[in-house]
Amino acid sequence: MVAEAGTLLGCFRTGTCVFCGAAPEHQQPGHHLHETTQLQAAVTAETRKTTELHTDLLTTIEDLEGQRASLESEHAAQEQTEALRGDLASLDARLSPLNADPQALMATRSQIQADLAVHAQIQRLEDLKSTLSSAPDELPRARPDGIPAADLAQFERVIQKTLQTWKAPGDNRVTYDQNTAEITADGRARRSRGKGMRSVIHAAFSTAVAQYTAARDLPHPGFVVLDSPVLIYREPHEQDVQLTHNVVEHFYEGLLSDFPNQVIVVENGDPPPDFGEHATVYAFSTAGSNRAGGAGRGRVVGSSRVVMHR
Repeated sequence: MVAEAGTLLGCFRTGTCVFCGAAPEHQQPGHHLHETTQLQAAVTAETRKTTELHTDLLTTIEDLEGQRASLESEHAAQEQTEALRGDLASLDARLSPLNADPQALMATRSQIQADLAVHAQIQRLEDLKSTLSSAPDELPRARPDGIPAADLAQFERVIQKTLQTWKAPGDNRVTYDQNTAEITADGRARRSRGKGMRSVIHAAFSTAVAQYTAARDLPHPGFVVLDSPVLIYREPHEQDVQLTHNVVEHFYEGLLSDFPNQVIVVENGDPPPDFGEHATVYAFSTAGSNRAGGAGRGRVVGSSRVVMHR
C-alpha cells in the first residue's frame, strides 16, 4: 500500500515535497523521482524483511504447535498415570488382608491340619469301637466232643518223630491228655521228669504244633520262640551238668533241616559251631559290650546266644 501511494504521490504538481517536506526552492531537479525511487527501495526492503519475519514466524508457530501437541500428549499420559495409580491403590486396599504375616497363616494351616488328623483318628476309633461292639462277648467254646482221635493220633506221632529226630532217650511213645493238657512219653508224664527232659519235651510240643499246622494249612503265627530248650539237659544217670552234645546237636540239626517255619532259640550255652547258611547267631556278652547280657534270677547271664533260623 505504501509503494502504490508513493507512486501516486510522484504524479502530483510541484510544491512542497510530500516525501521529505522540502520547499520547492530547496528541491533539486528530479527530486520527486529520486524520492519515489528511494521510497520504492525502502518499501521493497521492508517487504523482504517482513516476508522473512513472516516465514520465521510460521516456522516458530509450527514448532509451538508441535510442542503443544507433545505437551497435550504428556498431560494425557499423566492423567492416565494418575488414574492407574488410583486403581492400584484401590487394589492394594482390597489385597491388604491377604498380605498378612505368612507365619500366622502357616500356623493357622498347621493347626487346621492337626485338627483334621485328630478328627480322622477319632472317626477311625469310632469305627473300630462299633466293630468291636458287634463282636461276640465270649469266644466260641471248644468242641464239646474234644479232638477227634485220628487227629490226636497224628499230632502225637509228630511229637514222637520230633523227639526221635533229636535223639532223646527211649522209644518216645507219646500220648496227649486233652483234659489235663499233659504229655506222656514212654508211659511217664512230663511233670514227673527232670528239668532237662521237661524242657526238651516242651520244645518238641511247640515245634510239633507248628509242623502240624503248617502241613494242614491251619492258622499259626509262623514262628516259634524257645527259651533255653537244651541248656540243662543231661544224659540219664549222669551226675555232672555238662551238656549232652548228642541231643543238643541233633536238636539244632532237626530245626535246620525239618522245621518249616522260623524258630528263635534263646540259649545260654554255646550252640554247635556249624549251622550252615540258614541260621544266624547273635551273641550277648557281659555288661559293657555292644550286646550286653541281662540279669536273671539273681545272676548275670554272661554269655547268651540268640539263634535265628530262616
